[in-house]
Amino acid sequence: MNYFCENRNITTHKENFYEKTFLLISLFLITATLAYSLAPVTVVLNNDGDNLTVRLNDYTSGSPVQVGNQAEYTIPSVTPNGSGMSSFVVGEGDIDWGNIPPASINNSVILDVYDNSVLIAQFRLDRLIEITARSERVPIVRVAKITVDSAATFEQQVEIKGPLVLSSGYFDQGTNQLSSLVTNIMIFTGNGTSVVEADFSNLLANGTTYTIVNQSIYGSLGITLDSGGPINLAINQSATIIKLGNALYFVSTP
Repeated sequence: MNYFCENRNITTHKENFYEKTFLLISLFLITATLAYSLAPVTVVLNNDGDNLTVRLNDYTSGSPVQVGNQAEYTIPSVTPNGSGMSSFVVGEGDIDWGNIPPASINNSVILDVYDNSVLIAQFRLDRLIEITARSERVPIVRVAKITVDSAATFEQQVEIKGPLVLSSGYFDQGTNQLSSLVTNIMIFTGNGTSVVEADFSNLLANGTTYTIVNQSIYGSLGITLDSGGPINLAINQSATIIKLGNALYFVSTP
């Protein structure tokens, strides 16, 4: 009888050992899979966001070559903010997107954005990944309204269920100067002109992105930064810049 119980205990220990080993291997495989999954990216553009689709292409050869197994990703309808800017996430919860090896992404891999099958914008995926990664993950706060009168730092995840309305301001290089704006969205309404880095405010926050939108009815807006350019924004086109240190850099251009 004692011999039987002893053997049974040995068998139980072996079963526990195998179960723990199986769990450890499973966790390792899951962790390894997640570590090599392509993360979702956030896109912001000047569009109503009603009929958007995106395609991921590699233009290394000069012609678009599909990246990944899925030819096209449909974007759920999104609502633009008061300045007409739409924000959406590509790849969230999408298995095909997650299966794209990050090692296959180079500076020629472009996210093409279509509205009713018409190409309206292109973004370098590596830059979108970098900008999205800068978003800090902070604790969920559920209140009717938050007013922050000075700098605020969030150490955990912030989840926003409703529309996120960014501050915007207008400039025309006449009465309203670009140098007076520190808003996240800067809207040009003047009569065809060009601006250089020195025209932007010295008070722009370090590490922050700013979107310049040409809503003029007269012509294009030229932008030249010390690090690059010039670029020309046609009517209803936009570009995003970021301030790093004491310099400005293009993040996305038409």
